Amino acid sequence: MTLLVQACFPVFFGLSLYTGNLLILLWVLYVLFPVLDLVLPRDYWNPSPAQARSLEKDSRFLVPLYFTFFSDVAIYLYSLHLIANDNNYNGSVVNFTLLALMTAQCSAANGAVGHELFHRRSKIHRMFGILGYAKFFYSHFYPSHIKYHHKTVGTPEDPVTARLNETALQYFQRCISGKILEVWNHNNTSRKHWLSPKNEMLPHIALNISILLAITWKYGLLGGLFALTQATMCILMIEIVNYVEHYGLKRSKDENGVYEPVSVRHSWNAP
Repeated sequence: MTLLVQACFPVFFGLSLYTGNLLILLWVLYVLFPVLDLVLPRDYWNPSPAQARSLEKDSRFLVPLYFTFFSDVAIYLYSLHLIANDNNYNGSVVNFTLLALMTAQCSAANGAVGHELFHRRSKIHRMFGILGYAKFFYSHFYPSHIKYHHKTVGTPEDPVTARLNETALQYFQRCISGKILEVWNHNNTSRKHWLSPKNEMLPHIALNISILLAITWKYGLLGGLFALTQATMCILMIEIVNYVEHYGLKRSKDENGVYEPVSVRHSWNAP
C-alpha cells in the first residue's frame, strides 16, 4: 500500500507530461487525496516501541523508500532535459513554472523519504537521505534536524517550532535562516576562524554550489534557474509541514529550569 501511494508521483507526473495537462499531479495531490482522506476509514493504530523496532528491521520497508528516491532523481533529470531541449517548457513561463511545481512536489516527497533514511543507523541510508535534500540545496537540514531540532523542539531555541500566532511567512523567514545559522555557529566558541574544519555548514555549501554548477554546465543557465525555482518551491513545501507539525506547542521547565523530555504532546499528528 505504501509503495502504491508513492508510485502516484511518477505515474501522475508522467501522465501530466503525456497528456500535456500539467495540473493532473496537482489535482491528484490537492483534490483527490483529501477527498479520499475524508471518505476512507481512519486507522488510529500505532506500533508499540517493541513493534516499531521489529518493523524497522524488516528490509521490505526500504523498497518504497528507495523507489521514491530513484524515481524522484529520474523525474528531476528528465525535467532538466525538457527545460534544456523542449520549447514547450523553456519557451513558456506558465509551463516552466508548472513543471517546476510538479518537480518540487516529487522532491518534497523524496524529502520525507530522506528524513526517514537519515534516521537510520546505516551510513549508506544516511548518505542517500542527505543526497535527497542536496538535490534541492538543503542538505544542511540533516545536521540541523538530528543535532538540534531533536533536542530543542518546543523551545524558543528551536527555529523549526512555529510560535503561537506566527504567520507562515514570518515562520519561513525565521526558520530557514535559523537552520543555516545554527549549523554555521556549531562549536562557535571553540573556533578561531569561520573557515575552521569544525564549521559544519561549509561542506553543505560546497556540495550545494557544486550541484548547481554541474546542472548549469550540463543544462545551461535556464537549467540552473529551473533548479533554483523548484528548490525554492520544495523548501517551502517541506517547511509548511514543519510549521504545522509543532505550531504553538511548548515544553515546560521544571523548578531547576530544565525542559521536560520530548513526547508525543509536542507534535501535532493525524492518522
